[in-house]
Amino acid sequence: MFGSVWHTTNSYTNFTYSIPVSNGEYTVELLFAEQWRDACGARTFNATAEGISIHQSPIDIYCAVGKYNAYSINSPQISVSDGY
Repeated sequence: MFGSVWHTTNSYTNFTYSIPVSNGEYTVELLFAEQWRDACGARTFNATAEGISIHQSPIDIYCAVGKYNAYSINSPQISVSDGY
């Protein structure tokens, strides 16, 4: 899903999307790979779900795993009470 969202909004601005889910407790897994940048700090970003930070500091995929490698982040428990 991310790839399709990224390729249609590739303007380096903030973007959001919503996935309707039933109310309850969830853990969100985000999967990434850096395919363009070649240095730490070249691309950093934050991710939130229901207003809760998924990662304690800005995410820098290249610094975490280098170029072309998979990077996985699991969120803390996220409580959904609005159906989104």
